[in-house]
Amino acid sequence: MRAYVIALLLLLSSGPVPGQPTPSWTYLVDLPSNLDHWTSIVSTTDGGFLLGGYSWTNDLVYRDHIWKLDADFQPQWQRQQLSTACKLNTLSTDGAAVWSCSDGDSLRLVRRDRYGNPLWQQIRSSSSGDGDHADLTHVFVREDGVCIAPYVYRSFFSGQNWIELTRFDADGTLAWVLRLDGPDGIVRMDIPAVRFLPEDQIELLFRSGSQLYLTTIDAASGEVLSSLLSDHPMNSLEVYAAARPAGGYVLAEAGNDPTRMTQIDVQGVEIWSHMVGEGGNWFRGVIATADGGALATGSEEHFKPWAVKLAADGAVEWTFTRDGSFIELYESIETSPGHYVLAGTLIDQWDIADYRGYIVVLGEEQPGPNLTLNVTAVSEYTLPPSGGPVTVRVSGGNPFDTPQTVQAALRAYLPNGSHVPLVNRALTLQPGAFSRLLTVPVPMAAPPGPFSIVGSFGPNPDDPEQLGAAIFWKLEP
Repeated sequence: MRAYVIALLLLLSSGPVPGQPTPSWTYLVDLPSNLDHWTSIVSTTDGGFLLGGYSWTNDLVYRDHIWKLDADFQPQWQRQQLSTACKLNTLSTDGAAVWSCSDGDSLRLVRRDRYGNPLWQQIRSSSSGDGDHADLTHVFVREDGVCIAPYVYRSFFSGQNWIELTRFDADGTLAWVLRLDGPDGIVRMDIPAVRFLPEDQIELLFRSGSQLYLTTIDAASGEVLSSLLSDHPMNSLEVYAAARPAGGYVLAEAGNDPTRMTQIDVQGVEIWSHMVGEGGNWFRGVIATADGGALATGSEEHFKPWAVKLAADGAVEWTFTRDGSFIELYESIETSPGHYVLAGTLIDQWDIADYRGYIVVLGEEQPGPNLTLNVTAVSEYTLPPSGGPVTVRVSGGNPFDTPQTVQAALRAYLPNGSHVPLVNRALTLQPGAFSRLLTVPVPMAAPPGPFSIVGSFGPNPDDPEQLGAAIFWKLEP
């Protein structure tokens, strides 16, 4: 599939709020379907981004997408769940492409490597048959690969709500399930946010009814060690939370009352809580920023894009919106202090069935130039069981005025996770664009399934500065 990235200079429109960002660049990403949503974004080690979202195809089936963009927002590769209709909810917090999705009857947690190749997956029914329904909106990943997945269940018959906090080891093995029940009656149990603590412990923040809890759990056994009740009342319909590196959480609350943002400390004590928008504003995500503040994203009434930046003391520093646009902003990241990239959906105001993925970049200045690298498939996507040659185009550019010397590597990543080195040598890039064709033989003995031809610039192929990949599929005998 091919993507088109159009860079448009966007003049931001907002109220006269001190500290409003200067005009910044907005990147519009078109996918083959006209019904596309970006719901999740994370940074990668090469300075680029992973975007997660979904499209609605002509046969009215959800198709999830993961796109890899370089530091200049140029597409490098794209992945899709090949065997099932799937709606992607979120990418992982570690940027290694762990993500969850729902296809209506089941919830799928799929672990992928940094090139988008699947490593393992866990499938769980979204209903136990008693009128309940489960959601998995976020996945939290520890440095050693341990995944914590908070499944939230709601029963429409009994009114009972509960959370099943689940640990999967780095290889996908189910380690334990901890069930946390809410009070009787129709109440809300949601948020959940997870922080990894020292001494092999985790902290779970969740709402049960109008109460907010901070629960400490032994990460090895799943045993509850302690639980604190926050003094901050929870009366909003929807709440999003982000953990602060030094402890505590920032909350973005919407519904019923005017939208507000709140900070609580490690004991659950409210530090500040401020109204930041009208009752018609809705949040879809929040992050803690490097300056001790926070950035929340969502939409105003009539689907106008909306983002609000708060200082460390909770004071509003600036807001962002754009008149005449139907855009809903979802997750965001801080790429460097004071610079933010937001993922969202653009809705055609003349045709509400027309959606397009949208990226908004906010900051004081336009991103600087960088080397680019793309690996694209030229030959057919699928190979027969007997194997055969595949051809890729390795292209990119050197935007600088002088030659740049890099360590270039090309690898073939197989379905079993192993890789075969193809090229690894120093390369001098002259100013301007470059393009080369490369044919790689795939033997009959190669395992069936998805495999990638991956190119990289940088001293270490395992931690590249620039990355590009093309994916193929070898059929089973």
